[in-house]
Amino acid sequence: MKKFNSLFRNSIACVAVLLFSSLLWTEAASAQISSTNPQDQNWVLVDVAISTIQQEITVMENQLQFSYNESLDYKRKYYSVVQFLLQEGDMVPVAINRGYCMFVAGGTCDAPVESPNNIPVAVWQSYRNELTQLLQQ
Repeated sequence: MKKFNSLFRNSIACVAVLLFSSLLWTEAASAQISSTNPQDQNWVLVDVAISTIQQEITVMENQLQFSYNESLDYKRKYYSVVQFLLQEGDMVPVAINRGYCMFVAGGTCDAPVESPNNIPVAVWQSYRNELTQLLQQ
């Protein structure tokens, strides 16, 4: 019986140690997962963002001169709005979201759409994702 009690206590202690270590491991792993909050991401400086966006706008304008594409034209407008908002003092993630809200209803957008269009939301999301990746360090 003494041997059984000793074995039982050791087993309980082992289970307790495993549970405690798994909790610590889970917390550490969740802390390493990148945040989806745009404020927590590493953004380029505003001056760099303005310059980078201008380069992209120039490429789009050149493409539009050869072949008009409504979707590309709206992407150019979106980038131009974000660039303007940055020049007016917005931080990079704020400008990206405010610009997005000018063209797309719903989500984090409180204001009505200022530039109604027929571009699908999925396309707008891809534009925002591309711009977000472009302006991260």
